[in-house]
Amino acid sequence: MLLTPDRLEKAMTYLMAQSADIITAASGQDIGLADELRAALAAAALSYVDVLKQPHLFTEDWAQALRRLAGLASSFGAADLHGAVKQALDGPVGDQQAVAQIEAAIAQLQLPDLQIG
Repeated sequence: MLLTPDRLEKAMTYLMAQSADIITAASGQDIGLADELRAALAAAALSYVDVLKQPHLFTEDWAQALRRLAGLASSFGAADLHGAVKQALDGPVGDQQAVAQIEAAIAQLQLPDLQIG
C-alpha cells in the first residue's frame, strides 16, 4: 500500500490523538525534566521559524522547513502546532500571518500546565 500525503496526515492525526501527554510520559512525572523537554521542543520549533522568516525563501525551502516542523510537532503530539503548520503548507510561500500562527502555537508549548496531545 502506497503511503500518500493524505494517508500520512490521517496516520499522524491518529497518533496525536492516541498520546495523552508525551512529554509528561517521557519525563516520568518529573516537572523539571518536563519543562526542559518543552523548552527543547520550543527551541527546535523556533529554529524552523527562523528559516521561514528569511526573505526571498525558495518554495522548496519553505515546504521543507514546514514538513520538518510538522514532523517535530507530530513526534511530541503537539496538535495545535501541527495544525498551524498544515495551514501554512496549504497557503502561499512566505505567508507571515501563517508564521505568526505557528509562533503562537509554539508559545503555547511553553505554558507550565500544558497537556500536549
